[in-house]
Amino acid sequence: MRFLFLELYFKNNFKRIVLFILLFGSKYSYTQKLANLVTNGGFEKILNCSNSVPYLEHALGWRTIDSSGMLGVVAINKCYTNVPYLSGTSVFQYPFKGNGFGGATFYCPPSSCPYYYSRSYFRNRLSDKLKTNTIYCVKFFYNVSNSSSYGISDIHAYFGDDRIDTIKYAWYPLTYIIPQIKNTKGNFATDTLNWTVLTGTFTAQGIEKHMLIGNFTPNNLIDTLLINPTLLPNVFTDICIDHVSCIPIDLEAYAGPDKSCIAGDSVFVGREPDVEIDESCVWYKLNNNGTLSAPIQTIAGLYVKPTYTNSSQTETFVVRQQLWCSGVKWDTVLVHQDFVGIDKLKIMNEELKIYPSPVAEILQITSESLKAEKFTCQVINAVGEVVLVNEIKFENGNTKLNVSKLPQGIYYLQIQSKDILLRKKLIIER
Repeated sequence: MRFLFLELYFKNNFKRIVLFILLFGSKYSYTQKLANLVTNGGFEKILNCSNSVPYLEHALGWRTIDSSGMLGVVAINKCYTNVPYLSGTSVFQYPFKGNGFGGATFYCPPSSCPYYYSRSYFRNRLSDKLKTNTIYCVKFFYNVSNSSSYGISDIHAYFGDDRIDTIKYAWYPLTYIIPQIKNTKGNFATDTLNWTVLTGTFTAQGIEKHMLIGNFTPNNLIDTLLINPTLLPNVFTDICIDHVSCIPIDLEAYAGPDKSCIAGDSVFVGREPDVEIDESCVWYKLNNNGTLSAPIQTIAGLYVKPTYTNSSQTETFVVRQQLWCSGVKWDTVLVHQDFVGIDKLKIMNEELKIYPSPVAEILQITSESLKAEKFTCQVINAVGEVVLVNEIKFENGNTKLNVSKLPQGIYYLQIQSKDILLRKKLIIER
């Protein structure tokens, strides 16, 4: 109840109704392997920092759900130069991470608030519609504003379709909305400085395009806990949120396509960094003896700078991914020194054929480009370990590899000489 819009109301005693129209377009491009479907989940991308009033609509992907210009919900960012002291308010807060966070009134009964200030809700347009029967992992951090008199446990997230556009007035409790993600009853938001995590999973229907965060409980059913008696008789709860994510539980690890890089230069591998997926991914370099290096960095994607040697014109980087809601997954990416050129290598890789797929014992390998020269053939498992090494030679464009001693699973077949490196996915199944 003490965020900037509300302070302006009580201090200046005027009613302000503003109509915000925000057209969501493709102003920002995302990688094909986008993980977090919440747009701008950290409130980092601000479209307008010149205005001292932190409208929620200035944060990319965020807006209110009230077409009449609902007040009491804001996007705070250091670009406004008023963090942690929010100008015009008595709020003191640092972001959970980065430079931004959001704030809204989650509870204020009619005895303390005018009807148009009793509730407010965050709305986020997801970067893609959710998939039918897919489980999604939802996570965000919250705390209660230090200007709040009461703490509550009714903090929720709802995922829905475009029907939420039919909501004209959203300053009262939207009790007909059934949220998929709910905070535990009695788990009161009382900490005014540190951030508390809220997690949950749900199965999508395949219609969900938007995420709402707020309190959907009727006033008479809300459990409250007095945390600041000095503010009585005013009764209200303002909640800050940050680091919001919605990620499919079956998301595969992604190191990206193989890259070519001149020695001494750098190249980007992996996903575009984003909220939550950054914390879930750890990068390693595969040593020549098949072991992993010490962790390089914890992030979804990064620039790597290969250090090629005379004995190796390629380097392998490995990403380990573990979401809070799922098991460990791995992926690898090869960065080779650009001797023959990336275009030629792409053609050679396309010409390389392996069959049958899946294979049980003997793998047939054919290539129109690889002739009588000897090559080193390696089989690499999903963790990036070299589990089989053979020297092979193509006769009339054909050769064989015995994989009968390897366990079932997904591998990578790597064929290498002094100036080329080719790779194919290999599935062993019996």
